[in-house]
Amino acid sequence: MNPLSYFYTLRSYVEAYAGLLGRRFISVIWIAAICVVIWFYGYLAAYGNFKPIASSSTRLTLIGIIIACWLAYLIVTTIRSRRRDKQLVEGFERDAEAEAAASLQAEVGEIHNRLKEALQLLRRT
Repeated sequence: MNPLSYFYTLRSYVEAYAGLLGRRFISVIWIAAICVVIWFYGYLAAYGNFKPIASSSTRLTLIGIIIACWLAYLIVTTIRSRRRDKQLVEGFERDAEAEAAASLQAEVGEIHNRLKEALQLLRRT
């Protein structure tokens, strides 16, 4: 098999599991892959003689920063989605209340009109 076929096979597996476990599953895989690449190949990153992540403590620090940023991103997106859901539910409640008030007003208006007609009919007789 060629590498492209491996990629599409792996991608189909990831999408299948993401459907079962949720959309956050894909981000977990990406973060794990980035951390593994940093840990095993970080010492190769160099600019001339300058090797910024050659030591294991620097790589661990970088991995910790990446995980902290990812967790902050998850928290922010979770809070935003909960706010959005809450606003949607409140909007539905307001619409339902407004619709109930409008239908109630329409019923009151109809009853009022029928009473007027009944009083006019009584006055004629």
